[in-house]
Amino acid sequence: MIACGVRIEEEFWQEALAAAGPRPCYGFEVPVALLESSARFAQCCELGDLALVNIPEALPLEHAPYLDECPPAIRRGLVQALAATLELGRCYGAACASLDLGLDRIRGRLGLVNRAEILEEALAVAADGPVLCMQIRVPPRFPLSREWRLARELVNMVGSPRVAIAANVVIHDISPQPDPAEVHSILGDGLRLVRFLLDGSIPECLASETVQRWAEAIAGWESPPAVVFSARFRKAESLPAYHQAVARTVQTLFGN
Repeated sequence: MIACGVRIEEEFWQEALAAAGPRPCYGFEVPVALLESSARFAQCCELGDLALVNIPEALPLEHAPYLDECPPAIRRGLVQALAATLELGRCYGAACASLDLGLDRIRGRLGLVNRAEILEEALAVAADGPVLCMQIRVPPRFPLSREWRLARELVNMVGSPRVAIAANVVIHDISPQPDPAEVHSILGDGLRLVRFLLDGSIPECLASETVQRWAEAIAGWESPPAVVFSARFRKAESLPAYHQAVARTVQTLFGN
């Protein structure tokens, strides 16, 4: 069975859990702010036995891609913040935590080494907890992007089972979608999370050919990654139809 999750937003979390209903066939992707601030959410997790699949943006986007460029004191603070997020994930039983390390900003070996050291420092403080997944974009941001290969190299460099890769699959990107087998051939078993970034109409985008191709490919992999459907909503009224559509998709395509 493939572990699947659905993103829920801090401002609509109660409506999202209500829309999911009791014992949904999927878990959840939950932002750090909700885990940090809501005792009521923590109680719902405990009482409802909810599965947390991923904590997105384990460090904010304004910081994570630039960690190795920060002054030492600020870097130490951000490493501690990342470790605190991992510890929070451990307390909630989260499977993964993902972040953007700005791999396409790397221009030399030192940038990769610095990022490896940052991950090692955070994992040394938070000795147990979720797998820390570096986000890559699918399709790549630009034709000559080295992000995929650098992510794989960084996983090999750290050499920890708690460092892996999350593929952010942008469903409505104007660039051609690569075959999942191509992505897997580069990333191998380092790919532990696939996040479908949904920015189109619901539920139509859930039935896209891209999602179906990934589902078929993942089913044949020996170590399949977890899957998250990540969409943002401005109105809570949209949530019931969305969660119903996700439940059908998860059951039909991923066999849950």
